[in-house]
Amino acid sequence: FTSSRYEELCGLMNRKDPILLPVPASEKPASARLFNMRFVDTLKVGKVPPEKSRLVVQGTKDAADDLSRSSPTMSRCTLRLICMVAVILDLELWTVDITQAYTHTGSRLQRPVFAKAPKELGLPPGYILKVVGPLYGLAEAGVHLYAKLRQFLQTYLFMSGTVLDFCLYTHARQDGQPDAVVGTQVDDILGASDPSFLRRLEQALRRSCFPVKPTRRITELPVR
Repeated sequence: FTSSRYEELCGLMNRKDPILLPVPASEKPASARLFNMRFVDTLKVGKVPPEKSRLVVQGTKDAADDLSRSSPTMSRCTLRLICMVAVILDLELWTVDITQAYTHTGSRLQRPVFAKAPKELGLPPGYILKVVGPLYGLAEAGVHLYAKLRQFLQTYLFMSGTVLDFCLYTHARQDGQPDAVVGTQVDDILGASDPSFLRRLEQALRRSCFPVKPTRRITELPVR
């Protein structure tokens, strides 16, 4: 996994808004916790190359009481509702998967977070990493992603949120006819829409900060 680990590190550090910054250990306040980090290596069947590595902060025991630990995710009822709307209105059902979602929110952590550098990084002695953006394993990472996705759907696509489920969004044409209903599940988007709305979504995603995999169409029109 040498190549995949190197690719992961480059993706986090060699960018306009790096997630990780090497700093002298003396910069860490005495009150700040020093986290451990590790690589999670997996083999993806059918992918070339099959190796995939993700750098994770081991923050499962993070005891900060003032953190929002969980981000909203759509309920089972919402998932069923989207599928039913697709059938009733003859809409296309599809999913979008955002890659490295937490690291592309563009937001910054509201607290100092420091971590031991993985040996693959080759930092000189006396240096550690300052984590300045959301990263897998941190308690608040999911909240940052939820806020960014919500802003994207409402700003780029003019979708309306609902009180039924904070992860459910709707859109209607000028004549009032619904043409899209969308739900978010962490870094996945499930939607039912007409082809026109789906094209606008794909164009908006290309303009946004989110890198995504190709849209997976679950059903073709008509659903029935």
